[in-house]
Amino acid sequence: MATGLADQTFTIEIFEVGSDLTKIESFHIESWGHGYIESFSPTTYQISISVNNQLCILDIQNSECQLEKDSGFSFHSFSSDGSLFAASANGFLSSVHIWRYSSGRYASWRELPMISPSLGSPLQFSPTLSSILGHFERFLQAYPLDGPPVVPHTNGQVPLGVLSHCGTYTATTHLGNSTITITNLLSQIPPQLVDTEMQIYTLALTGNIPLVFGLAATAAWQLTEDGMVDGCSPDRRTGCSKPIWTVLAPTYCQGHKVDHQQ
Repeated sequence: MATGLADQTFTIEIFEVGSDLTKIESFHIESWGHGYIESFSPTTYQISISVNNQLCILDIQNSECQLEKDSGFSFHSFSSDGSLFAASANGFLSSVHIWRYSSGRYASWRELPMISPSLGSPLQFSPTLSSILGHFERFLQAYPLDGPPVVPHTNGQVPLGVLSHCGTYTATTHLGNSTITITNLLSQIPPQLVDTEMQIYTLALTGNIPLVFGLAATAAWQLTEDGMVDGCSPDRRTGCSKPIWTVLAPTYCQGHKVDHQQ
């Protein structure tokens, strides 16, 4: 998803991510003032926005509002099927609120006591919707949605990690590192280390395409069926192939521009 503003109207363009970027559809909705988009559900075409310390979920196909909350929330996240939505209430000793979609609206469902996630690390639902993952200052913490939390592990660095929507792959690294680890959870093949040659700010996985967001660029690699980076020798575990495409642009994290030096 990409957005642009002109004449008080937001244009929202939907792209398919693959070996190329292919535009699928465009939508036009009225500007919501100084608000910005926090998250997007590609399954249901819903967006969450923050505007004037309010949380709102909109269906971009008809501009209907499906949730409004007055208090501030950060680190928005939709589940892969759009049936659940989570956000962290602002504050260090905070909580994560989860809403469930029903009859055209999101209704409050669960509240979990979690420390506020670290900058640039949104909450993530597992592909089976059985748990939710939070990235904190020095550790990852997973909360089963029907049980007690998993004890966090810390190694002194800020971790970044994502699951593919199908649950087959994970991509992990640490904030500021240049190497990501790709793991195929359904294969016995050892994880592969991919040297991106860029300082990593955040990650995403869509299908078999790992996306790496740096301070000045976004780059994409392609995975083969066995979870290897396409173009790398099977007997080398450190990726050496170049990305399939790179977009030079400043990074935006939770709607805020990250300044960088060329």
